[in-house]
Amino acid sequence: RELNPDLTFLFSECCGYALCESCTSQIFSKNASLRCPNCNEQVNKKKYSKNRLSTQQFQHEGSKRETIHKSCNLRRDDFENLKQWNDYLEFVEDLVYDLSHGTGQERKAAEERFKIWRVKNA
Repeated sequence: RELNPDLTFLFSECCGYALCESCTSQIFSKNASLRCPNCNEQVNKKKYSKNRLSTQQFQHEGSKRETIHKSCNLRRDDFENLKQWNDYLEFVEDLVYDLSHGTGQERKAAEERFKIWRVKNA
C-alpha cells in the first residue's frame, strides 16, 4: 500500500511517536487527552507538532536554557577559584539537561534544585 504524498504527520513531544494529522484530529475530537501508544505518557492534541522530535527537543532545550540563564548569570569573577566556577557551570548544565531530557522524577528534582538556587542567590 502506498502512502499519500500529501499525508502530514504530527509528532508527539514526549517520544516522537508519529500520527497522521487526520488521525490526530479524529482521536482528539473524542478525547481531550490519552496515553501515548509508545511511551504511555499522558498527551493532548497540543502535544503533537509537525516538527520532528529532534527539532522539538532542540527548541525545548533552548527554552529551558534561556529560562535558567536568566537567573544563573554569574561570571568567572564572581568565584574565588576555578574549581568553584567549574562546579557552577556543571550545575547549570545539569539543570538544563535534567529539565530538557530527564525523566519526570529527574525534571521534578531539577526544578526543586533550581528553585532553591534562585532563593539562595536572589
